[in-house]
Amino acid sequence: ETQKELLRLGTPLESQGAQRQQFGKWAEQYLRLMEAAMGGQYELLPPPNKRRRLSDEEKTSEPNARLRAALRVEEEVFRKAITKAKRQIVNTKTQEEVEVGDAVQVKIGGRWHDGHVEQVNGSDIVCKEHSSTWRAKEYWRLDERPMMKEFIQANRGDELAIFPSYQVFCNLFRQCVDKWDPPTRELVRVFHDQTKLVSDYVADELNAATRVVQFIKATAAKVLDEVVENASQEVTTLQRAECRPYTQDERLFTELDKQRLRDVQAQVKAAVHTDANGRVALREVMDAVASGVLTTKDREVAEMQVALRAYLDVAVPRFADAIPMRLNDLILRTFTAEMTSELNSLTDEKLTRLMQDSEQKMTERQQLKEELACLASAEKEIELVC
Repeated sequence: ETQKELLRLGTPLESQGAQRQQFGKWAEQYLRLMEAAMGGQYELLPPPNKRRRLSDEEKTSEPNARLRAALRVEEEVFRKAITKAKRQIVNTKTQEEVEVGDAVQVKIGGRWHDGHVEQVNGSDIVCKEHSSTWRAKEYWRLDERPMMKEFIQANRGDELAIFPSYQVFCNLFRQCVDKWDPPTRELVRVFHDQTKLVSDYVADELNAATRVVQFIKATAAKVLDEVVENASQEVTTLQRAECRPYTQDERLFTELDKQRLRDVQAQVKAAVHTDANGRVALREVMDAVASGVLTTKDREVAEMQVALRAYLDVAVPRFADAIPMRLNDLILRTFTAEMTSELNSLTDEKLTRLMQDSEQKMTERQQLKEELACLASAEKEIELVC
């Protein structure tokens, strides 16, 4: 029993070399486990049967050490939020904030029709122009065109009305980029919190001395805060760069043509009927195209909507992919590199303070050694007598 108690206290690390060697093992293990959690190599993490014994309460709150998987889930949430933001270009209202008189579009027979709100009940409405049926939020949407007309009128520069205004386009696009800010900040926060959670968990799994575990946790928290602060500034710079539209590759023009063609096709399909053989009358097609001639203001709005949709179809996926990749480098990779530097540059004085045993532990070890020596001496005397 005395021997077991002595083993439980561990080997005394009296020399500087022994202390640095043991600390180096713990540091290497910490970094290896963090890289495994970041890289999805979960088989390298301590298996459940080898982890320290947890109480029932601790088991229920045990953090998810699969850092890569946890962050991928949050990145998908981020992408959905960014994609959702592009659907509301000018309108700042939600469907729950709709009021009587607001311009809306209602879905009837698979197509959208213009109208105005006559009655409101939560997010359900009655459209003045299309019967008195109550329509749930899935079957109507706020019409941005009246608001966009006002926006264009207020922001147009010296361009003639027949030309789309680049100034208006930029101002509208900046509003879209502004809506990307909350999801982006949330993703940065999640990277910070989840990384810290896993770092603390890994530190606890080292079975290291209490002071060493506390030191690793404190160092990781300090390094992570600095890394995330720098990453936040970098992300802000990237987002600011997006405020000025700059993509002019072939994809943009292809998307622009698709958007225009899609609108014309929808207009013709709604107005032209086919006969039993699937043929259409040329006159009906020509009339359908002619009926699509818009007023100057409506044409401005239509062209601006097409241009914005086309640009957003290119810019949104680019931004939604770029931010997670940059955060992976700016936070995870940088954090690992900085922690490696911090743990490997420990001074001898600091190392001694961390690795030396407490007075109580040294006293207990000495007492056990003396007790063990007495037992060994007694055993020899018994052997001599026998």
